[in-house]
Amino acid sequence: MNSDHFGKPVRFLLDAGHWIEICGVIEALAFMRTRWPDEGGDLYEHALDVCQKAISDLKSVEAARFAFVDALSDAGFLIVRDFEHLLMAADQFGTSGRNPPTGSASA
Repeated sequence: MNSDHFGKPVRFLLDAGHWIEICGVIEALAFMRTRWPDEGGDLYEHALDVCQKAISDLKSVEAARFAFVDALSDAGFLIVRDFEHLLMAADQFGTSGRNPPTGSASA
C-alpha cells in the first residue's frame, strides 16, 4: 500500500461535543477495533474486511473509506459531509462556539 490516506477525511460526531476525523485506513481500523459502540453488524464486518484488504492492496483505499462511512451510518454516527454540514450539526448539538447576534442591524 503506497498510502493509506483517504482522498477526503471522514468527520463524524462521536458524542455531544466530540468530533472525530479519520484520515486513513489504519486510523479507521483502529477506531473500529477500539472505540466502536457495540458488536457491530454486517456493514461493520464488511468495513473491517475491506480496510484489511486495502492494507494488503487487495482493495482500494477509497473502497475502504466508503465501507467505513457505510458502517458509521449504520451504527448511527452523524457524518459531516462538508464544512456547512459541520456548522449545521454543531448548531443542532449546541457545540458550534458561535455567538448569536446581539442586536439590531438598523441604524
